[in-house]
Amino acid sequence: MWDMVARTAYTQLGHSPLALVGTVAGLALIYVVPPIALAGAITLAALGKAPEVAAVLAIGGGAAWGLMTATFTPMLRFYRVTALLAPALPVAGALYTAFTLASAFRHWSGRGGTWRGRDLPSAPS
Repeated sequence: MWDMVARTAYTQLGHSPLALVGTVAGLALIYVVPPIALAGAITLAALGKAPEVAAVLAIGGGAAWGLMTATFTPMLRFYRVTALLAPALPVAGALYTAFTLASAFRHWSGRGGTWRGRDLPSAPS
């Protein structure tokens, strides 16, 4: 799966470094920040430090992750997949971010995608 997505992800961004930065920032903000904020809130609360900050992180991170889960659940049901997987959407977002970065690094190193065991040349920018 890694090679399949990494073969074309940067191509879909038009080989644009600016589009790559925007995409990675957007994916991180949407999928990675909410779980990290919630984990930070739990850590601060466990340490008994900065209760106001912990409350803001818990409310913001928990609400964002909850909304993400709630909006993904109908799609899982449509495809007859258990809705218990909906909270794992940040994992998929983080993986896609890694695939996209790998695609860009392959392009910059002169390698295109790998297809049937062969490295294809990168398309010119």
